[in-house]
Amino acid sequence: IQALWTAAHHGLDILFVILANREYRVLKHNMDTHRLRFDENPERAYPHMDLAAPALQFVELARGMGVAASSATTPEEIRAQAAAASRGGPYLLELVISGKETT
Repeated sequence: IQALWTAAHHGLDILFVILANREYRVLKHNMDTHRLRFDENPERAYPHMDLAAPALQFVELARGMGVAASSATTPEEIRAQAAAASRGGPYLLELVISGKETT
């Protein structure tokens, strides 16, 4: 997060992209691997690994550091934000994505 302030302070042309899935997905994946390896119940809950309340506000954090920012949830919104992100100076784009894939 401190890198946002540094980029604003120096006027750097950097695009920060945050993939916000509102969970510690990598830790959940590691738990899944562990559970499979040791034949544990794969359907057990993931205690304290969801980042729901309070919700992390990356756009507000960026703006608080002096960096322009926006959030997108669809491909169309990402395309619409591309123009704002290409104006020069630092920019943060938060891509709100779903958590664990369910197929």
